[in-house]
Amino acid sequence: MVIDILTNRKLCFSNFSFEVQIDVDDHLAGLFWADDTLKANYKEFGDVLSFDATYQTNKYFMVFVLFTGVDYHKRCVTFFAGLLACETTNAYVWLLEEFSKAFVNPPMMIVTDQDPSMKKAVNFVFPESKHKLCLWHITQKLEEKVYDLFL
Repeated sequence: MVIDILTNRKLCFSNFSFEVQIDVDDHLAGLFWADDTLKANYKEFGDVLSFDATYQTNKYFMVFVLFTGVDYHKRCVTFFAGLLACETTNAYVWLLEEFSKAFVNPPMMIVTDQDPSMKKAVNFVFPESKHKLCLWHITQKLEEKVYDLFL
């Protein structure tokens, strides 16, 4: 159903982008989409791209990946979104490659959490972009790491 909706949207709006990845069992493995508004956001504010993934918080157990940035008023703006069946390097590579096709210009900097599969995918797809870790994620683990040092 969702593929039919996105296909129809692509027919109606020429600048709408979406791609679907199907696994060997004919199940949805990946979904990427971006419309005119999201592309305009990226064109204006896409020097720094931040992305994070939820972990199986929907009824289909798909990972929702949101790519965001910050506008001139320090508000979050969305660049594009995707769904993945798993959080592997290959899945992230596929999603970032679809992003690269739709948006052409790579970001100057990419901010992620400490997920090693994200790091590998970012370095593979965007070797020229600087990859940084999110300070919020670091500080969330700081107390635990410091505590472990003194045990």
